[in-house]
Amino acid sequence: MAMRITFAFIGRRLAATLAAVAAATAAGGAAVPAAAAAAGTPRVTLTALPTTLVVGRSYPVTVTVTGLPAAARTVSLGLRGTGHTGCAPARVAAARLRATLSCRLRVTPGATLFAQAAATVGDRRYAGSAVRRTVRTPVTTTIAVPATLRWRTGATLRLTVDAPLLRAGTRLTVGVGGSGVHRCPTRTLALPGTHRLTVACAVLPMQVAVARLRVAVTAPAATLLATGNTERRPVHDAVAVSAEAARAEWEERTDSQLARDLAAAGAPVLTGIGQVAMWLELHTGGAGWRNARARDLRDRLLALRTPDGGYGIGRAWDAFGDGSTNPADTTYSYTIANVAGPLLLRAWLAGELPDRYLREPVDALLRAPAAPTRTPGGACIGYSALPEDARVCVPNVSFGSARFLADVARETGWEVPGLADRVAAVTRTIPELYLPASGAWPYLAGRTRPQDHSHNAYTIRSVLALDPAFGRRALAAFTAHPLWWLPATATQGSSTPYHRHIGLVQVAWTDCRYARHAQVRDAFAQISAQYSGANVALWGYRVLETCGYPPLTAVRGTIWERAGPAAAATARPRAPARPG
Repeated sequence: MAMRITFAFIGRRLAATLAAVAAATAAGGAAVPAAAAAAGTPRVTLTALPTTLVVGRSYPVTVTVTGLPAAARTVSLGLRGTGHTGCAPARVAAARLRATLSCRLRVTPGATLFAQAAATVGDRRYAGSAVRRTVRTPVTTTIAVPATLRWRTGATLRLTVDAPLLRAGTRLTVGVGGSGVHRCPTRTLALPGTHRLTVACAVLPMQVAVARLRVAVTAPAATLLATGNTERRPVHDAVAVSAEAARAEWEERTDSQLARDLAAAGAPVLTGIGQVAMWLELHTGGAGWRNARARDLRDRLLALRTPDGGYGIGRAWDAFGDGSTNPADTTYSYTIANVAGPLLLRAWLAGELPDRYLREPVDALLRAPAAPTRTPGGACIGYSALPEDARVCVPNVSFGSARFLADVARETGWEVPGLADRVAAVTRTIPELYLPASGAWPYLAGRTRPQDHSHNAYTIRSVLALDPAFGRRALAAFTAHPLWWLPATATQGSSTPYHRHIGLVQVAWTDCRYARHAQVRDAFAQISAQYSGANVALWGYRVLETCGYPPLTAVRGTIWERAGPAAAATARPRAPARPG
């Protein structure tokens, strides 16, 4: 049985071989041995090339042919196609029915490369696997940037592109890449015969801490691989104008803002403690305290006292955003120390306020619960009269409250029990939360990021009064940076344009030198264009007062006295206000 199966198998193989010989003979070719017939047609393959190829560079390539006839001793292997040189056809020895050629392919200029493996076996040619790749042409870029960049001050950049592998006349589009400048349009130019293209570009630095600049270059007819330098430059404040020019600008803008508000409303709109205090400060700054209008505004302010003799904001409020709402009659330390208190002290000094109306808010501050502090012998005056608001220290509120208490003691000569001790205890805590790298304090104890300009400038004003040497160091560190740098990392008050801009204005309120700076003047112009004239004018008036300039025309009352009946509201939105 087994012998019959074996004979049958041999018979089938022999028949197949005879049929192949007959077919080959009929076709006019030589007879194909059984082994070659079993091997089939030779297969030519090319090793994978990188996805991106660069002109002028060479890459290792392997061309392999398999399935060769047993009789093949040598074959010709190589590459054909466009966009490359190297790997020309070469004779290689065959072994075990295969042959391999190792070579290096060099990319030539062009947009694309096409490479296909090829083999010649005897008189037969075989095409194998192929690849098509986008080719990138290397160019070298250089950007030259001035050593100093200043915001809103024009600078000229020099852009250079070296492209020795591109044909002369190739169109290149060149511009500035990176970030930190604007007003430099891209330009499309022909590459000169020197293969070096140079472009000068005028730019304006933007409000960024550091400008990062490089050359951006493209070519419509080629894909480029650009390598070059990236220059980093800090952007400094613009050069300040003269003191005379700054004064004229602040006076004109402040006066016109106040005049516009009075013209739009007919008379001041006195809704809430912020508006009453604002108009009282503006009016008495120009007309003094000994007149009927000043006394009327003073009485309006006194009428807003809370039950404990302090001052608040007159509405329910979730002070810390924790879901707890303080009653509308809550006394806030900031409202005493920075809104009502300084005006009451001025009224008292002018002989227009009985002692009790100044003593009441002082006592309310001394009763405020203390927030925790790590300083031995230190104290932090709480945010409000409520114990729930004293769970964390708010430095700007504590220092501002201590400053007001110190001002009262110095100006009145009163010896209020516990006042001097409280001021001294708060003063001891000044270094505790200070961030020396930024010249700032956090808004809340336990945080590590600096507060915004608005709160920090107010904090530094208070520290200058409590510890002048420390305050001067903090102010120097704070203003050593470009004046716009802090809001980008702030944790409080920087979410609106108003708070960002008013923070810059408060820097000038703290130190008159900064009234000359372009950033501060621009911030004042921005809020002047968006908010109520009187609210804006108040800050202008404070800056001018800090700089020692006389009262303005509008503040002196000439426009006020011409105003008609009071209106319900002004034509512009009121600037946002908050206790502290």
